[in-house]
Amino acid sequence: MNGTNEQQQGTMKCFHSGPSGCGKTTLLRCCLGRLNFNSGVVLTLGRPPNTAGHGVPGAMVGYMPQETALYDQFTISETLNYFGTIFRLRGQALEDRKTFLIDLLRLPHKGSLIKNLRIWEYLLGFAKGGNTTIILTTHYIEEARQADIVGLMRNGKLLSESSPQALMDLHQTPTLEEVFLKLCMADTEDDENHMGDAGNHDGLQTAFTCESDTTGLLNDDKLGTGNPPPPYNGNDVMSSQVHVEYEKPPFRWLDFFPSLLNLWALIVKDLIKMVRTPGGLAFQFLIPVLEVCLFCLCVGVPPKNLPMAVVNNDQPPFLFPHLSERYLTYLSNETITKKYVASYTEAYDNAKNGDYWGIIHFEKNYSRALVNRFLTDATDNSTLDSSLIYINLDMSNQQIALSLQQELLTSYEDFLHDLLIQYDTNPELGKIPVYIDDPIFGSADDTFTDFMAPGVVLTIVFFLAVGLSALTFVTERKEGLLDRSWVAGVTPSEVLIAHVCTQCLIMLVQMTSVIIFIFVVFKVPLLGNVFLIVLLTALQGLCGMAFGLCISAVCDNEVSAVQVALGSFYPIMLLSGIIWPIQGIPGPLYYISVALPQTYASETIRSVSLRGWGITHPQVYLGFVVTIAWNVVLLVLSEILLRLRK
Repeated sequence: MNGTNEQQQGTMKCFHSGPSGCGKTTLLRCCLGRLNFNSGVVLTLGRPPNTAGHGVPGAMVGYMPQETALYDQFTISETLNYFGTIFRLRGQALEDRKTFLIDLLRLPHKGSLIKNLRIWEYLLGFAKGGNTTIILTTHYIEEARQADIVGLMRNGKLLSESSPQALMDLHQTPTLEEVFLKLCMADTEDDENHMGDAGNHDGLQTAFTCESDTTGLLNDDKLGTGNPPPPYNGNDVMSSQVHVEYEKPPFRWLDFFPSLLNLWALIVKDLIKMVRTPGGLAFQFLIPVLEVCLFCLCVGVPPKNLPMAVVNNDQPPFLFPHLSERYLTYLSNETITKKYVASYTEAYDNAKNGDYWGIIHFEKNYSRALVNRFLTDATDNSTLDSSLIYINLDMSNQQIALSLQQELLTSYEDFLHDLLIQYDTNPELGKIPVYIDDPIFGSADDTFTDFMAPGVVLTIVFFLAVGLSALTFVTERKEGLLDRSWVAGVTPSEVLIAHVCTQCLIMLVQMTSVIIFIFVVFKVPLLGNVFLIVLLTALQGLCGMAFGLCISAVCDNEVSAVQVALGSFYPIMLLSGIIWPIQGIPGPLYYISVALPQTYASETIRSVSLRGWGITHPQVYLGFVVTIAWNVVLLVLSEILLRLRK
């Protein structure tokens, strides 16, 4: 800020003229502690902004930004309640102030929604519906975005004229302010040189000072009233520091703790925003139920109606049992659809064409060879070969191929068992000499759904929580809403606590519905303590929320926030042992996998639900330890990022 010195108390200094970007708002933000500066000092009410216990930013100053920066979903009364509360008004004083402002500004009924109070919508509707052309002039360039055509002027000269979006696209800038700045810089060589001397945008500024008998916000001891300082030189920053003595406020522990009044206002604000979007709220409650139902109904269920070609060349002697046809009756008609084909060559060609998932081929003397194999001593190589059933499977889809293989083998065991009993032979003769005893944990009927269910529960709750919070600060920062709160003295920790408290309500409903549908409706096995599963799932939801807050704190726009949130979904899911055991992950990725928040947590829920283990088992409590550690790290990181971006 070139040529800007302190203003004495009792005067009002108006930086009233000059285009957007010339430094008017920058100076005010420095006075409020919203921006850091390279050199010099600013005292507001006798102390630097952001001094603990000073109240600047806070209730000691008022600030009106150029943007509207109001919550569209709020009513007039709710808006005044929120801002009045964070500015330390309460009770009758707040009500009196609300009444005064509503009367002063001639606002409609206090229950009117902010989004319905749109002068621009009225003007646009009047222009389009009434065959009328409206010409507006404004010094606030961004306000002109809503017009159909924008003309940018400087010194009586029209620099450019087009639609707002066309101007921004042409100059490759996100705002009209930057478009105007580029046009001004290109207008004359004198302007370019002046801007180079003054730094950044100050070459566009013209200012005048008017004095009145109002009380200023700045310190009453003058720092300097002489000539303006020389142009800023980055190399002279250290030598140009100004040292000013000021009275420090008394130390109070309460200054380092969140304000209950601010927390109350922020929580009420977030609840109102939540209630005012009933469609979004209903979607957030229904989507976890839908996802659980789709998972349980579509994943892990054996495939059905799979066509297989049958080439049956078996020709048993007269009155000899047709064993090949008997075996085919043991195959499940629900799983396999049998298609009889005359020759193996034809069946193979059709399978190569994608008509069949496999081929079942019986040799010419299959029935006689099978009887000789098990009931006589005539077991030469020819008999052994002829008693085989030849199977060709399409392994391009491994799950279907494995399902067919299991069905074919299980059916053959049943068929051979009954055949040996029919011929008064011990049925154990037809079994392989390996006995699979009862499982240590689980049952032989457990499905792939049972394996994936614990990880799916955590994934749904975790990423729904990410979605709840990933855009929280992005939208409020973009619309200037966060800036209003920071100026009122709201701290990042208060904003974080309020968001976590309100979003936890939604997360708890989502978590409850997921657990009920998984373990009650679809009857996924649950052998252990359900409280451990509920507690860990809640902590995972909080972890997802903290991750979303980190994304929201670091991203500048909705697109980048959504890309980060969606981009993290597959890596976390693939590396966390949800789809495939982590024991199959290669070495370097394995160590990344075990450090992720959902890896140990998935094993914990799997151990509780399928093994019945308690909290004392290492594989159970490790999931809690890792999840809590991630919660702490992500919440602290969110706090740091918010303070840095504040």
